[in-house]
Amino acid sequence: MRKVLVEALKEVGVNFMVSPYEADAQLAYFAQNALVDVVISEDGDTLPYGCARVFFKMDNCGRGEEIQQQFIGNCQEVRERSAG
Repeated sequence: MRKVLVEALKEVGVNFMVSPYEADAQLAYFAQNALVDVVISEDGDTLPYGCARVFFKMDNCGRGEEIQQQFIGNCQEVRERSAG
């Protein structure tokens, strides 16, 4: 999936960086210093580091979920539902 994304970004001229290891702190630095508009990650681990916008759980069609730090306080409690 990463290879497909990299090729698509190259085709349309979008600047990007691929980290070979965990890059949560580095991504947060980029985000906090307005060097990126959004962080794309496999999970939301970059939020505690201070990323304002994280796009994650992206599938092969480019669909995923975005979390914006400014709206985290608006989350409602989710209660476990019993089956049946």
